Amino acid sequence: MKTTAEYLDAVKTALGLPSDYALAKYWGVSKQDVSEYRAGKRTLGEDRAIAVAEILGIDPAEPLIASHAERAKSDQAKEVWTALFARIEGFLSLLPHAKSVRSLALPR
Repeated sequence: MKTTAEYLDAVKTALGLPSDYALAKYWGVSKQDVSEYRAGKRTLGEDRAIAVAEILGIDPAEPLIASHAERAKSDQAKEVWTALFARIEGFLSLLPHAKSVRSLALPR
């Protein structure tokens, strides 16, 4: 499971952004905000995590679960989020056609 800092780097690479400053401008936030993400003082909120997933073409559950695990207040809570991520990742690996949890949703 990636950290917020790893997601930042992946987004910068995907968008061809040369720096955290460029990422801050792209997101419309301050450089300080990005620095706080990188330093672990802040984690991705739900909307930002979903935006990251869209940029990277990955399942939104990945950065959502990772950010919840990072901000967990106890080791036990972090272990629960990490185990959930591993279960979802394992489940999706068994279904080659499934690109994300969303792709498994039943039609309405």
